[in-house]
Amino acid sequence: MEMTADISGLGGLVFHKSPPPGQVFGLNDAHLAILAEDKATGHSIGSDWAIIDEAGLLGENKRELWNAIVSSAGNRDRKLICISIRGDGSMFTELYKQRDLPSVVWHEYASDPELPFDDPANWELVKPGLKSGIKSLGYMQDRAAYVAANSTDQPSFAPHDLHLPQSPAREMICSLNDWESCELPDEAELPARNRRCWLGVDIGGSASMMAAVAAWSTDDGIRIEVRSAFPAEPTLKQRGAAAAVGGLYGRMHDRGELLVTPGRVTDVEMFLLALNRWLAGEQVFMLADRFRKAEVMTAMTKAGLRWPVEWRGQGHSHTVGGSADVRGFQAAVMTDGHCRGCRDIASFGGLGPDGQGRGDCEPRLQSEYLHRGFPCRFSR
Repeated sequence: MEMTADISGLGGLVFHKSPPPGQVFGLNDAHLAILAEDKATGHSIGSDWAIIDEAGLLGENKRELWNAIVSSAGNRDRKLICISIRGDGSMFTELYKQRDLPSVVWHEYASDPELPFDDPANWELVKPGLKSGIKSLGYMQDRAAYVAANSTDQPSFAPHDLHLPQSPAREMICSLNDWESCELPDEAELPARNRRCWLGVDIGGSASMMAAVAAWSTDDGIRIEVRSAFPAEPTLKQRGAAAAVGGLYGRMHDRGELLVTPGRVTDVEMFLLALNRWLAGEQVFMLADRFRKAEVMTAMTKAGLRWPVEWRGQGHSHTVGGSADVRGFQAAVMTDGHCRGCRDIASFGGLGPDGQGRGDCEPRLQSEYLHRGFPCRFSR
């Protein structure tokens, strides 16, 4: 801070490093407090102005901090200023939804998600001051070229340099562009089912979604279809609000992509029976988490299903297959024309402020659906 003040020609400032991170005192009783990212921070400070930097990166676990800072600015009817990339932070997303309210002023510079990420016209939308030296044009050119050659860096490039609404910290199994290259607009264009079906099932619970991926290896590539399930309590509307996806889950249910089972915990037996109806006539080979073996076997017995099951797991042991599944899925997606899925809500997982539009989406496939039990043998 001292160096910044010196370069800026600011005099008469007194710097204190306690309490950390520090504070600055200036003329006319001016006081700048730099707050730690701590849930107790911000209470009763009575600020005239409050600034939250990178507000879009504050997750739900920082809500108490956010509310304390908002409250501190409200004591004197002052202002809260949030400066950030869009990210996927809960509170910043809520502020985005309220941007039309008289109490909110929202200025946003973001790329057009329909334009190529290496298009200079797209960069101008994100950084209007690019030509005047605010962010180097050479940097954007070099970074875009690097990301084009290394798609695993796209999840970082998209939020930081294109200001798209996704988290740079979330691990991606494949990039959005890679998955979109696998999409076909019409189910009729998919490779035909060939009866031998590999079914990866991820058992959920009360909070997490239960999901299943069916895959067929054909001469024309791999056909992928996805289904999922939630318990009835809380409602899909309440879940959508909590996950900041609006009516996404309701639309998935209306399209038959999401099953709702009674109670507060997803009924595994009901889900397996629904999958059996969906895959009627197919020769199913199931893959499931070996740590949930008892639940799966109990549900299969109750449902009267006798699918052969291969138990998969995560970790570094040679006896588990989860890591190989992930690598197999990545290879299949990145091999042109090898992996094919029809555009649906479940597989794309439009998790944005309202679950609509590619600019407001982050593909959920990297964390929940498509790699679960994806047989690595498909890509060999």
